[in-house]
Amino acid sequence: MRRDTTDPAPDRDQLLADAHALQRLVAYQEWAVFERVLDAHADRITAELCQRGLDHGATEQLRGELAGIGLVRTLPADLQRAVEDHDAIAAREAAVAGPQVVFGPDSFAAYQQSGGPR
Repeated sequence: MRRDTTDPAPDRDQLLADAHALQRLVAYQEWAVFERVLDAHADRITAELCQRGLDHGATEQLRGELAGIGLVRTLPADLQRAVEDHDAIAAREAAVAGPQVVFGPDSFAAYQQSGGPR
């Protein structure tokens, strides 16, 4: 199954839901079992990387797999930090922007109903 890569920006609501779901998952005791499995797998890959005679392709493949394990380990914290950073940026932009004045037919009608300038 191919993934559609036309929209590189992830949906903010999905990121937020994933961040909260990962926080709940990390709280379970079973997550520690998953981390132990990842540690054992990383140790095996590290041992393979230390062997002599690996060609460049095999070495890069093992390094990539080790980097993937690192990503899975840090994903919950990284995702939560990204969501918090996004919220902080949005709050700063809202504070800087201040009140927005919108002109259009609805605002003019409200202006007329209020009696115009005072």
